[in-house]
Amino acid sequence: MDSSTKLPQKYLYLILILCSIIIFSNCIEVMINVKDINIYREWLNKLKELGETIVEDVDYYQLYVSANLSHFFY
Repeated sequence: MDSSTKLPQKYLYLILILCSIIIFSNCIEVMINVKDINIYREWLNKLKELGETIVEDVDYYQLYVSANLSHFFY
């Protein structure tokens, strides 16, 4: 009575490899965004345009990295 079919191992590995390529490309994209100083400067300029006050004792680069990583993980 078991009418289900088994996924061949070749297709399983193909699906896993494609998923790993997608995850890897997302990781590379986040690292590129974090390492590019021009994107960071654009982000700071957008903060200034929105009227956010720049506080001296806040590490904005750390905030920028955390925002990119939280966007990546969620």
